[in-house]
Amino acid sequence: MQAGFIKDILSQLGSIGFWKLAIQPGKPFAFGKLSNSVFFGLPGNPVSAMVTLYQLAVPAMATLSGLNPQPAICFSAIAKEKLKKKPPVEPIFNVEYIQGMKGAVSCAINWQPRFGCF
Repeated sequence: MQAGFIKDILSQLGSIGFWKLAIQPGKPFAFGKLSNSVFFGLPGNPVSAMVTLYQLAVPAMATLSGLNPQPAICFSAIAKEKLKKKPPVEPIFNVEYIQGMKGAVSCAINWQPRFGCF
């Protein structure tokens, strides 16, 4: 009920560019304009809020400020377990990056998300 109320108010005061994204965690995420400024509406779930903040809002704010956003650290890895994905949702997993003594790298999915590990 609250999301509908907020969406109605934002529509009256400005324009909503988009309201939902096909990522998990990260719903609902809103972006739009109010007068001469933009807004980012973060989800209520703390993990979803952190993911959308760092994946979407921070790079957008840097770009809007005339800065070059810092690219996310990305690497490829082979999962040790089967990943569950429900199309068309794009999952964002919290993983633990482990480098062995001989340089071998492994990644374990952390099903209990912790802050600061994105």
